Amino acid sequence: MSEQFVSLVIFAIAMTCSPGSNNVLMASSGVQVGMRRSIPLGLGVVTGIVLLLTVSAIGLASIVHAEPSIRIVLKLVGSVYLIWLGWKIAHAGVPDFSIPDGGRGRGHRRGFMTGFINSLLNLKGWTMALSAAAGYTALAPTALQLAVILSLVFALIGVPNWALWCGGGQALARTLRTDRHWQLVNIALGSLVVVSLVPMWLE
Repeated sequence: MSEQFVSLVIFAIAMTCSPGSNNVLMASSGVQVGMRRSIPLGLGVVTGIVLLLTVSAIGLASIVHAEPSIRIVLKLVGSVYLIWLGWKIAHAGVPDFSIPDGGRGRGHRRGFMTGFINSLLNLKGWTMALSAAAGYTALAPTALQLAVILSLVFALIGVPNWALWCGGGQALARTLRTDRHWQLVNIALGSLVVVSLVPMWLE
């Protein structure tokens, strides 16, 4: 069991820390509104991932594997959402620094529901959750206990990871001096969200 748990931790680190729409979203939020104002977004991302892991552990994995059409629907819906989100990020504009206490990103702040929905419509998240639920069943005698273990592992790794991505975005914001710089960074981050669709359609 200990070997399987170590394997799960390694798997969680690889899946959580690698570039994807959730991480790019957190970096974009760090750029626009800073770390503190990105906390609701991060909580939404974590809650969405925990929900995916829970429903996967209690039996959804077998249903999705039995019905390939469900996977196609997830890809299509997730792709449309991520393209829309990428467009919004690319056109976020320049934060208004004239507003006290973080007028930064006023009108561009992405809250809990954005993170939650992005996790639910993120095929990388589904792949991660379904793979974990199918591959680590030996870690717990019941589906509920497995869901708790998976959720705790991914949450404990995910929270500091997304804080690092968000902090990186916040640090990047300090180097941006002109409207053109902001425009280029927003376009780059928005494009990365859209590019994150490519692996899901190639697999």
